[in-house]
This record gives sequence, structure tokens and C-alpha cells, in this order.
Amino acid sequence: MNCTFVERALEAIQNRFASRVSLHEQLLSLEQGTVPVPSTLASCFPVRVVSTLKQWTRVAQNHPGYKEVEELGIIGEGHFAFTGLIQRGSAQLRAHVLIAETYPKVPPLFLLALHWREERTSRDDDALKELEREVNLEWGNADSVLSVQMQQLLVGLDVLLEASADCSLHCPREFAHDKVLARPVRGPSRSHPYKFLSQLGLFTHRL
Repeated sequence: MNCTFVERALEAIQNRFASRVSLHEQLLSLEQGTVPVPSTLASCFPVRVVSTLKQWTRVAQNHPGYKEVEELGIIGEGHFAFTGLIQRGSAQLRAHVLIAETYPKVPPLFLLALHWREERTSRDDDALKELEREVNLEWGNADSVLSVQMQQLLVGLDVLLEASADCSLHCPREFAHDKVLARPVRGPSRSHPYKFLSQLGLFTHRL
């Protein structure tokens, strides 16, 4: 047997084990309501985030959330399903998260539903669909991708609610400005400014 092949096989096993350990540690932190963002990526996010992770649980096959995702035809063999509950004031965002067995090679998939004034999902609401795309962007295959996506979701909910406060006289005072938004919405699609410019400390729209 070729020595190079053995070395590569051992390296692949070691990397796989390290990824599993990292994922396990992230899941434990999320269960405790903490999003462990790596220090090397901290500058990608604002220092203050108002939205908080209130709950993170594994979803069994008999759970309604699992059935809902299953009906969409996007859950396959080897996927692990979780549900996260994020809250800011009276707004509650529920995220169904699918983690593939090949994590982090295949990043987690987030499906969103927002309860604020009424129940909305990414299937029937363009703003939620945009936020979902933002979280599901290609974040690379680093071991910490789940935590990075979750932090982006917390920040994204802040931006979405505060932009809504800018554009509606009926928005609750609890969603007043905490972030600096270059423009609350842009264009006919009313897209939101999810790109954070750390040097300027403000959010702007992606090109």
C-alpha cells in the first residue's frame, strides 16, 4: 500500500474527527443560548447584538417541525434537524436547521418563520426569504460555519426589525435604532442592508 495514500487517509480521518468535535462543542454552546463566534471572525459582526437565542433543541422525526421540513423534500438520509428560537422584544424568529452528515463540507441549511404581528415564513414573505438567503450564503467549509451562520441570523433579525421601524409609523418603539443603516431598504424589492462594514460600523446593501 502506498505510504502517501495512508498518510492522506489518516489526515482525512483526523480532520473529520476534529470537525465532529467542533460541531459537538458548538451544539452544546447553542443549547446554553451562547453563539461561539471565533475570535478571527469577530470583526465581521457588530459588537452589540440585541436579538438573542432563547432555545436550541434537536428535533425528532415525530416533531411537527421535522414533518414540516420533510414535506418540503429537502431533508435526506443522514441529516440532523434542529430548531432554534430567536427573540427580540415581541418578535420571535424560529429557525429550522438541517445539518448534513458531511458537515462542514456541506454547510447547514436554515429555514425561517417569523411571528411578529402575524405568522410569516420564507415561503410567503420576501423579506424573510432574503434573510434566509443571507444566512445560507456560502460561508466556506470551516468547522465553525454553524456558529457563523447563527450569529449572522441574530444580526440579520436586528437589521430587519430596525429597518422596519424606519419604514413604518406603526412599528413598536422596542425596535428603535441600535444599528447604523446606510439605507433601511433599497429598490422595488425593498432589500435590506445586511453587509456589515466593520471599519465604518455601519450596514449597507450587497451589490
